[in-house]
Amino acid sequence: MKPTNLILLSSFNKCLFVLLVCFSLHSHKTFANTIFYQPLSQDSLITAPQWNALLDKVYEEGYREIVIQWTQYGPTNFVTEGNFLKEVLTIAENKHFRIWLGLYLPDDYYQIMGNNKPDSKEYFQKVLLENSRRVSLLEVLSLINEDSFAGWYLPMELTHEYLKSPPNQSRTDLSYALQSFILTIDENIAVSYFLSESTPLKAALFDIKQLTNMGFKLWLQKGNGLTKDTIAHQVIAKTGCNIGVISENFLQTSANNETFTAKKNPNLGPSDNSKHCQKSLTFSLRYLPYSPLPLG
Repeated sequence: MKPTNLILLSSFNKCLFVLLVCFSLHSHKTFANTIFYQPLSQDSLITAPQWNALLDKVYEEGYREIVIQWTQYGPTNFVTEGNFLKEVLTIAENKHFRIWLGLYLPDDYYQIMGNNKPDSKEYFQKVLLENSRRVSLLEVLSLINEDSFAGWYLPMELTHEYLKSPPNQSRTDLSYALQSFILTIDENIAVSYFLSESTPLKAALFDIKQLTNMGFKLWLQKGNGLTKDTIAHQVIAKTGCNIGVISENFLQTSANNETFTAKKNPNLGPSDNSKHCQKSLTFSLRYLPYSPLPLG
């Protein structure tokens, strides 16, 4: 080969290398590609054309996964015959979304667990058993095709307050219950972890390590839409790429001791996760600026 050809080839390789580096950097600048949808009974008023338009817009913004937060909340089963959620799942599938199917959350869960009553351990175990049963029921229903199924979502939002040992009880009781639950699940199973204002950094890191070691896909709730400060940024900086980060696209309008209310945040787009490698998720479909879903 002539020297001039070698020079040209060297220059070409350098250009190719630069292009590959630029592509690599661009590919690491990721935006939230997963969005939560929390079904509520009033969403049955939304028509099929409205759902189509909403999910088209969501897809255009780069979202490729939807987390259905629950398929049953309290006594309301959203996937019974004739319920609107089944139609929504079909629309989402047709638009090539991958879907995390949420399980069951009792409507008194936060009240019981938040009060940290002596019987909360038995209550927690009972809810986990019901969720194991729920997995079996949903598998029989075959709500979505296998290619569209990303995994299960356990809607029992966990906190350090829930997981720490109550008086005269061992923390290992709840840990054992979670471990026993996940051993019954063959597919991916995700759960979220919420940081309260009082959560110590070391405690949060310990919880996260324990839950991920169990096999959960763990998603940390950032709490950026709430009127309270947390250590989320410190936790994110100290955890690996194996956890996800949920950003909130709402602004809390209620006081912390009042019934929760919020409004849409018109200034917030898809979450930029370019500074971190963690999976990025948005809560929620309801609070997107163009969403027709009622706020409650």
